[in-house]
Amino acid sequence: MTGQPPINQRFLYLTPREKDILNLVQEGKTARTTAEILDISKRTVEYHLLNVYQKLRVRSKEEAVQRAIELGLLEPLNK
Repeated sequence: MTGQPPINQRFLYLTPREKDILNLVQEGKTARTTAEILDISKRTVEYHLLNVYQKLRVRSKEEAVQRAIELGLLEPLNK
């Protein structure tokens, strides 16, 4: 553990848009490319990512994807 309080999974919820963005992040897409794919602004992508970071108590895209997979909120890529 990172010394932070555990996440209460019962109350953890990612919006469908947050999950869409995390899936694209997991595929290696940039914020700009993600914005183009989802037809939203780059700033909106960044806003959703910040919300995800707060919910998952992480500080990076990589940590967010890893934590979401660990919590069962995101399916790992089949490699």
